[in-house]
Amino acid sequence: MSTSLSDVEVPQTLHEFLALSGASWSERDIVASITQLIGPQTLSGTVELPADERQLWAQYSGISEDEELAKQADRRALSETAAQSIMALTGEQVGVGLGLKPSTIRHYRTENRLYAYMAEGKAWFPIWQFSPDLSSALPGLAEVLGSLDARTHPRSVAGFFSTVQSELVIAEVAVSPRDWLLGGGSPAEVVALASEVGLGL
Repeated sequence: MSTSLSDVEVPQTLHEFLALSGASWSERDIVASITQLIGPQTLSGTVELPADERQLWAQYSGISEDEELAKQADRRALSETAAQSIMALTGEQVGVGLGLKPSTIRHYRTENRLYAYMAEGKAWFPIWQFSPDLSSALPGLAEVLGSLDARTHPRSVAGFFSTVQSELVIAEVAVSPRDWLLGGGSPAEVVALASEVGLGL
């Protein structure tokens, strides 16, 4: 007997999604993570970042600054931020995936071998820095992280790693730094791009 789409319970709220998915994050965790990623909002509902961060976001997000698209861009930014919040792991979860002790994961974070941001007193590790099965970090990740300005906003860091770059080409197709590294590309190419991000260029 087949199951129709109408028979599948589709979550309509964050609470329902968490209940149905069995995810380990609480609503409080996700709200704290979103707050950290998105920053304070102005009364107009737009996301307010420092000038250099706005330049980075404009460069790597692919979102137009056209005023007519402002509201749509805000919704997209919020949706992407929410997704990033959900697609992040605790140190314990990273340890399980990598087969390492939580204390080792803490050292890796301190040594800039893994990337994390703090929200609600917890370190969250975005999944863009791992292989699809979460069993390893991106090849050359530490080298690239070492070239990024430590003050770069977490959303801009995610945007950098996930946005296609014309300088990175595999089989005549431009790819993102993440896909470049996963595909065996030289970390030096990404390091050069990350250095420009660190300088706010």
